[in-house]
Amino acid sequence: MLYTETTSQFLDCSKFKRDLDVIRSFSFVVQMNPLIKTNKIYAIMNSSSQIEELNIFHEVQLPIDVFCLVSLHTLQVNGTPFVHKKKMNSVIMLN
Repeated sequence: MLYTETTSQFLDCSKFKRDLDVIRSFSFVVQMNPLIKTNKIYAIMNSSSQIEELNIFHEVQLPIDVFCLVSLHTLQVNGTPFVHKKKMNSVIMLN
């Protein structure tokens, strides 16, 4: 289990049996192995059912569970903050 100070959350990857379980835990839909990969949320899964590439486009926040994808080679995050804006503002106001 890994504690992330920026999000005040524990990363517990043991709750996932496979990569698809990680993807399904996200608050948004991820298209699997799309034919066209432009400006959308998608994942590329290999023949062993492991996610190798993930593209997240214009979401509210990057899910911390993305770091449970151990076979991930490429992570593209476009227009998506790593920390929710409200949490970021709270941190800034405390300083």
